[in-house]
Amino acid sequence: MAFDQLSDFLQKLAHTGELVRIPQEIDPRHQISAITSEARRSDALGGPAVLFESVKGSRVPVVTNLLGTPGRVLLALGDESFEAAGQRLDEWLTPRVPDATADSKFAPVFARLAKLVPRSQKTAFSQQVARLGRDINLHELPFPRSFPGETGPTATCAQLWLTSPETGLKWISAPVLEVGGPQSLLVHWPLTDRGPDIVDEYRNQNQPTPVMISIGGDPLLHLAAQLPGIPDTDACQLASVLREQTLNVVRGRTLELEGPADADFLVEGYIDPQEIDAAQGTVASPSGLLVTRQRLAVIRVTAVTHRSQPVLPYVVHASGNSEEAAWAPLLSQLLLPVMRRIHPGVQTFQFSRDGQGRRIAFVGLRTRFPGHARRILQGLAQWPALADVMLLIGVDEDVAIHDSSTVWQHVAQMSDPVSDFLTVTTVRDSSHRACHDLSRAGTLLIDATRKPDPRTGEWIELADLTPESREAAAIFWRSIRGER
Repeated sequence: MAFDQLSDFLQKLAHTGELVRIPQEIDPRHQISAITSEARRSDALGGPAVLFESVKGSRVPVVTNLLGTPGRVLLALGDESFEAAGQRLDEWLTPRVPDATADSKFAPVFARLAKLVPRSQKTAFSQQVARLGRDINLHELPFPRSFPGETGPTATCAQLWLTSPETGLKWISAPVLEVGGPQSLLVHWPLTDRGPDIVDEYRNQNQPTPVMISIGGDPLLHLAAQLPGIPDTDACQLASVLREQTLNVVRGRTLELEGPADADFLVEGYIDPQEIDAAQGTVASPSGLLVTRQRLAVIRVTAVTHRSQPVLPYVVHASGNSEEAAWAPLLSQLLLPVMRRIHPGVQTFQFSRDGQGRRIAFVGLRTRFPGHARRILQGLAQWPALADVMLLIGVDEDVAIHDSSTVWQHVAQMSDPVSDFLTVTTVRDSSHRACHDLSRAGTLLIDATRKPDPRTGEWIELADLTPESREAAAIFWRSIRGER
């Protein structure tokens, strides 16, 4: 079951002992990020969520490391496994017309999914307090400035909602937003984000781009914003399916756009066609590197509304120890059904925990002919959703890809550096500082699937026991050791 309100999720964390409250006044400039990083470093599991109840210069509390462990991500989902969320998305992406006899078992599935349609409200908690026009001052909100070198405070746990003027479909993404002034935000869009394309659609019509930004509310909304755009799907419907509960939305005070009714903050504004490439700034990217981007779009804020007692969530983009590492298991399962529709040979997928963020990924493949795995890997490397992946390893579908040591064992046994290692040119965002020329950035592909023996033509097999033999041996061994 989804948590409509961020406060409900925080109460649940407090009840389970996974929330630390800090009543002392804390400076949002560097101090919040330093304390959060220390909380994560001191706990191998990822540390607790940290609620800063008194932030210097603001009356609004800040919470960090909210989804900093896989367990808290599962708690937000309300599922027992990440696979359940992936299955739910797969069911939604595979529409079928149920037959009264043959498909009667699918009727409950369709009935449940049919209810997951966003519902508009006339009033909302996210609009209990409103500031419009010149009454807006973004500097009064406790947006942290995490690291020296950043040019301004940032919102790193905000969802940006756009509506395509050509299709009418909503789009959601989560770029870093930098406070550029009392009534302006700078958008640090990643290179592969579709947001600039929608802005161009409005510019071609010589119109400003209306923008709705939500902060807080259901923690899952920020994870929904991490998913790639799925063709012909609406972001509000996608969020409802992920939450397995209807997303309540409300129309803005100054815009026709709708935003989550239960968010802690809603920020409304527009991007003027003349200010699409009007600014530059430096912020910490999700990769943990300071990145300077040129030609940033400027959002002119027209309204800021919020709950009577809001909380501002924030993600610290620290190098090597980011909260986003805990999101990898869920994002892997949510990307899988989309990936299968592009390449049916894909059976399993997992971002490796050994990689910073989403730098390393493993994929289990069902191959039908020699060279099939290589073709699939080359196609996946060009997919924008995997633009951050620098090492993509393909193994057979029966390999346990959640265990990185098993994957590396297959790399050692089933691949040859000359014939099975391939570097392909891909789109690379400027956050990859190791790449000196973004036009020639690449992804390393390793084909570690079984292949025909060049001497005999027969498919190579690992020397392994049958599952029955393994189970019998395990029972025997436990018996002689006096174990159950």
